[in-house]
Amino acid sequence: MNRTAMFVMRMAGLGVVAATIAGSPAWAINNRDAETSPATITLRVYDYAQVNHPALVAAEREASRILAQAGVTTQWQDCSTSHDAKKDFRVCAAAQPDDYIVSILPNSMADKLGKSGDTFGAADGGESRRAAIFYERISERAGGDTTAVDVLAGRVMAREIGSLLLGANASSRTGIMKARWTSSDLNVLAGNEMYFTAEQARQMDTRLVQEARTRQAETQNKVATNDR
Repeated sequence: MNRTAMFVMRMAGLGVVAATIAGSPAWAINNRDAETSPATITLRVYDYAQVNHPALVAAEREASRILAQAGVTTQWQDCSTSHDAKKDFRVCAAAQPDDYIVSILPNSMADKLGKSGDTFGAADGGESRRAAIFYERISERAGGDTTAVDVLAGRVMAREIGSLLLGANASSRTGIMKARWTSSDLNVLAGNEMYFTAEQARQMDTRLVQEARTRQAETQNKVATNDR
């Protein structure tokens, strides 16, 4: 089975978001070197679309900025989509089961998921913890404008990551988790309309704290077992 077919099988049935774009907010500091805390998540990025790396980092910065508003710190790890190159990405080989996966897809892969043409991303909040970003669709919608593409890609990333953290009831009537974005929502002056709500921030914090406690308990149990 080829790479595309395997990916499509994993991602089939994901929830989706449709959006339009206009404008760009201010840049944020990249959180690649953030210290681990209960509200820190590790995101493994698989770039099937072969995006220009500075552009991908810019999109990650925008996603980090939005998630930081909700109290979530992000750590991004570039991972190889090629089996032959995996030895150059050893950090991904040692990935933890509670890492989140963000796959950047070209049209050839996004189309196979059967999502409508105005859908820019998808997320699976189950055990796989996978989100997909339809990068070429985003670029086409933004007319190739570099800044607009970076901003929209980052906002789609933030929304789909939010979907993973919030689960089945992620959609809301306001904010970045609205079922469908409008051009007004995405305008540079949209401000708080493209952030998570206070309740969503609280839910994400609760989940991440619980996950941290679970990991700590599992570690303590292993230590206790080895000491017997």
